[in-house]
Amino acid sequence: MNLTANSLISNKISSQKSSLTPSFSLLPQIILILLTACIAFQTLSAQEKVKLTGKITDKDNGEELIGATVLVVGTTTGGKTNVDGVFNLMLPEGTYDLKVSYIGYKQSLIKGVVVKAGVLNRQDIRLATETVNTEEIVVQADVSGATEGALLAQQRKALTVQDGVSAEQMKRTPDSDAAEASKRITGVTVMGGKYVYVRGLGERYSSTQLNGVNIPSPEPEKKTVPFDIIPSSLIENLVTIKTFLPDQPGNFAGGLVKIKTKEFPDEFQLSVGSSVGYNTLTHFQVRPNYPGSGTDFLAFDDGLRALPSGLPSINELKSSATVGNARGDVLRLFNNGVYSPRSGNYGLNQSYNLSVGDQYQLGLFPLGFIASLSYNNDASYRNTSLFFPNPDFDEDIGKFRYRYNTDISMFTVNIGGIMHFNLRLSDNNKLGLKATYNRSAEDETRIAFGRDNLFDPSQDVRSTRLRFVTRELSSTQLTGNHFVTDLLGQPEIDWTFQYATAKRDEPDNRESLYSGSIEENFFSMQNFRNQRFFGLLDDKQFDAIWNISFSFTQWDGLKSKLKVGGLYSQKDRDFSARRFSFRAARFSNIINVQPDALFIPERVANGDIEFLDDTNPSDSYTANEKTTAGYFMVELPIIANLKFVGGIRFENNFLEANAIRGSFVQPVPVNGGFDQTNILPSVNLIYSIGESINLRASFSQTVAQPEMREIAPFQFDDYISSTLGNPFLVQTTIQNFDLRAELFQGFGEMVAVSFFYKDLNNPLERIVLDDIGTNLFFTTVNAIEAKNYGAEFEFRKKLNFIADFLDPLTLGANVTIVQSTIKPPETLVLYNESQGQQISQAPEAVKKERPLQGQSPYVVNLNLSYSDPQSGFNASLLYNVFGRRISQLTGVRNLTDNVEEMPRNQVDISISQQFFNSLTVKFSAKNILNDRYLFVIGEAWAERYFVGRTFGIALSFNM
Repeated sequence: MNLTANSLISNKISSQKSSLTPSFSLLPQIILILLTACIAFQTLSAQEKVKLTGKITDKDNGEELIGATVLVVGTTTGGKTNVDGVFNLMLPEGTYDLKVSYIGYKQSLIKGVVVKAGVLNRQDIRLATETVNTEEIVVQADVSGATEGALLAQQRKALTVQDGVSAEQMKRTPDSDAAEASKRITGVTVMGGKYVYVRGLGERYSSTQLNGVNIPSPEPEKKTVPFDIIPSSLIENLVTIKTFLPDQPGNFAGGLVKIKTKEFPDEFQLSVGSSVGYNTLTHFQVRPNYPGSGTDFLAFDDGLRALPSGLPSINELKSSATVGNARGDVLRLFNNGVYSPRSGNYGLNQSYNLSVGDQYQLGLFPLGFIASLSYNNDASYRNTSLFFPNPDFDEDIGKFRYRYNTDISMFTVNIGGIMHFNLRLSDNNKLGLKATYNRSAEDETRIAFGRDNLFDPSQDVRSTRLRFVTRELSSTQLTGNHFVTDLLGQPEIDWTFQYATAKRDEPDNRESLYSGSIEENFFSMQNFRNQRFFGLLDDKQFDAIWNISFSFTQWDGLKSKLKVGGLYSQKDRDFSARRFSFRAARFSNIINVQPDALFIPERVANGDIEFLDDTNPSDSYTANEKTTAGYFMVELPIIANLKFVGGIRFENNFLEANAIRGSFVQPVPVNGGFDQTNILPSVNLIYSIGESINLRASFSQTVAQPEMREIAPFQFDDYISSTLGNPFLVQTTIQNFDLRAELFQGFGEMVAVSFFYKDLNNPLERIVLDDIGTNLFFTTVNAIEAKNYGAEFEFRKKLNFIADFLDPLTLGANVTIVQSTIKPPETLVLYNESQGQQISQAPEAVKKERPLQGQSPYVVNLNLSYSDPQSGFNASLLYNVFGRRISQLTGVRNLTDNVEEMPRNQVDISISQQFFNSLTVKFSAKNILNDRYLFVIGEAWAERYFVGRTFGIALSFNM
């Protein structure tokens, strides 16, 4: 009999039709916003004078030049650049010549600068240094606001090996969040739809910065921020730094991912947008779901799932009678409406975004701001086959540990907002205030049917879960930039204070486990994993960063720079959980009674079942992490075309987690962590050949450390496994070597080849083990040593070199090839809840030679884009694939194979058309091939599912 989990839902569990996503109509709001905006700002184009702005930078290193003079030839109008290297001039419409000068640089004459009303007039200028007097350089004005070109220019002048993706590129893809956008970057893969792997190294070997400062993660078991929480509409660019400099945090090896949110514009800007999406496996079909709270679509629970007020303490519940009215009264405090999945339908995926920005005069001081809001929801469904082999194969039991057919529906909401202010106190002093907020919610309905042979090989199993998880990330940054002309060396000073929070709330995760017969449609409750789980993680982080740069000239008069600075960062975590379980007291009274009718106060009061507080002492822990660092570095041209960039960073990393094991009556404290001071050198050489070629070489030493959750001895149970911390982990040290050659041929064109090698000491990896063959649990261990090496190739090239009519077409590709080997440990140092530290022999699958966990042997991205600025038409065809990689280390006895993820091909299409220079319509098709997700153990399928094709249409208006 071939039954899917979904058909059994319809047959066994009551069918309650519901539509879980609201239906919004954006058209009235757009019309109202447009009418209001047009009335309020129609006078902009009628001003007698309009603004001309631009940035003046060093031609060789891309640095802003503060105090450069800009004069309009033939007039008395002029000005100087501010602390950002930016000048602003108010001029009548017309065409002008600009004369630009700065001490130590060749004077430039920029001819033919056109200034028009009603548009952004921007002229960026690059000045070349001079060692002897030369004639004035004459340049014909060439204004371009292409963000992609600006990002490549930044990459060409960078002191590090880096790659990135701009907001302009994101608009040409169907990518809705930072996770989807980041996989377009050379050497980047995304695991689980949200975690970034750089150069094949796991997420623990990468760091994430938001606007230049590290941010905490709302995921309890991950160091890096889940990238799916940040909408792409808020991002100006995503840049991955792949080589370490002393002015960066030293705790990364794969890459430092820098997310830069939108900055305030040079003039008034308003942007509104909306989109809808349809998934072929999810929408207009009956799928598992359940009625949650009335505010789930806003990523908030309205209190329906909250721990009830007046709930007795853990000790009171554990000492109370196990059956009867007392327990029934406790259960009555909870919301007991729904315990089993229903079936219904989901509305179309939706997204909305609004951003506005401008500059004002606050007395004598210019004030710029940008505010942006975004909202999107997404429904998904997958039918998953799950399999894990039996480590102790017995003919009477079977070859599998468990085998499930699982239906999973997920309704995800992301809300994001930014508010940035920039106050210029003078041309040499600027203050900034940046507030960023992101919140996401995952509403999951899961039902699994199958066999768990080590639980009960004679019966089928039905497991259900209703889970609602919210993740929240907020960051408030106060920044300052100062150019001190009165001090020796005229230092540039910048500083940042950040207060950031990360929260993860999992209220009332409801699970049930029944056994019986699928054929007879008969199931009865089992005495474990019928539970309600409440978990809350709260991180608070404070950062203080300062940098001082001194410019000087070396022996040949070439411009050089000395930079010193420091950092103090402190993160504090509180995690707490409560567990409540149902257990049968009289099996004869509960045969084939379903959860909604069984897990109720009346059944507890009359003694049919018990309602217990199963909270353990280890279900709560506190942790704190402190980083104190100081550094100095120098940018020193050895000769005109060869630059040395390097220095040293002194960094102390302190990490501690405190928990309790044992019982509440006799608690035993457990502490894990380390206090390590590291000396982190960095040496970089950059050789430039003309304007277009860079040759780079780099060496550095960095560190990676366990996540707080990984060293905390806390256990979380799932229906097929558990997760347990390990307080005996140690820090990983990494030596990094890089070579790179770059060729920048034309605007928006480049070719780059990179080679890298990394040596890791005490690398960290996550592993699944078994407890005497009856329970699978995940934990983290240290290996002895690992090596990671490979090559990257990237190019972007217009196809007009083939024929002129192909000028709108651009072909882009990036390929990463990686190899890694690991020296596994002979013994594992683990945490045991009953005895503390446990040293055991490493299983065979762990001891054999293999690549690092999560490392793909190759990653390929292809992009063919068509862009016609005259007609406003853009189209992109994108392809992504990665090589077979270990997704999970398997330390289960008698197994020699790990769980591996097989290659998967993804093709996306995006087509957009602009109308009236302000309205854009975009069509997207994501995952066109609908290739399967497949995980294997040896040649056996461990997990297999499809996610369907997604088609979307979006409207956006900009003014």
